[in-house]
Amino acid sequence: MKSKELLKFIAETFRNIGVGFIISSEVLFISEHIEARNVIMLFLLGVYTIAFSIYLFMFYERGGKK
Repeated sequence: MKSKELLKFIAETFRNIGVGFIISSEVLFISEHIEARNVIMLFLLGVYTIAFSIYLFMFYERGGKK
């Protein structure tokens, strides 16, 4: 596996993890199994993870060069 393909795989993985964090925060909030401040933290963690994956995708599109 080339390093460029690996970078794309890692970016997609972080995006999927971020979406999972956001969905799980909403499900836990609706089912009232978690405090509201923890839901906000979990939601923000998902947003930051997706933002990091966007950065990795941009790095991938440029060819992995700084």
